[in-house]
Amino acid sequence: MNEPVEEKPYHHGDLENALIAAAVDLVEKRGTAAWSVRELARVAEVSPAAPRYHFRNRHEIAAAVAEEGFLRLGAKLDRIIGQTTLEPVEKLVSACLAYVRFAIDNPRLYRAMYAPGLYESMEQTGSEPESPSDRFARLLRIKAEVFDLFVGLIRDGQKDGQLRPGTSSDLARVATSLAHGLAHEFIDEQLGARISRHKHAREVFTLMLSGLQARDTRAR
Repeated sequence: MNEPVEEKPYHHGDLENALIAAAVDLVEKRGTAAWSVRELARVAEVSPAAPRYHFRNRHEIAAAVAEEGFLRLGAKLDRIIGQTTLEPVEKLVSACLAYVRFAIDNPRLYRAMYAPGLYESMEQTGSEPESPSDRFARLLRIKAEVFDLFVGLIRDGQKDGQLRPGTSSDLARVATSLAHGLAHEFIDEQLGARISRHKHAREVFTLMLSGLQARDTRAR
């Protein structure tokens, strides 16, 4: 996967990354709707017109922020998956836990990654007569790459006979849907204020694993 943007001072020729870093900073501090493009330019210490060189509108900035979020999530998952001492099923649970932890640690950025208005704007942009920016296509590609990490874990588990047979993408969807739903419970419904989030998440994913395991594995 591509590397996430590093936060560093703006210098000539790096305007795009400076704007993305500033936008992510604004989102993490105030959410997706509490700032303007003009304020983004001020935070990035560039002219008010500068964002237009890379982003046609606020929706494209939102897509870039979401892409950065998925890049950071993907990098976190890559580190977990790279722990070769773990069995495939252990990696799957660890990846799900890392997914939820990312949402807990970055609640506003996580919401921005899945903001309903963003994906509605993607559909609207595709219907416009002018050729759409590749911002949205890049976002969807990076999002798919993150999902493919889970597909790969499922396939590894199936090859080892630890996970049940079936379409790997469907089984991966079970894992990511559960992780996504639990993440939203923690950050939006304040579930974490009443329980141990990490302990609860591990219990939930262990239950999920019992349903994904191969029959002979469950019988042991």
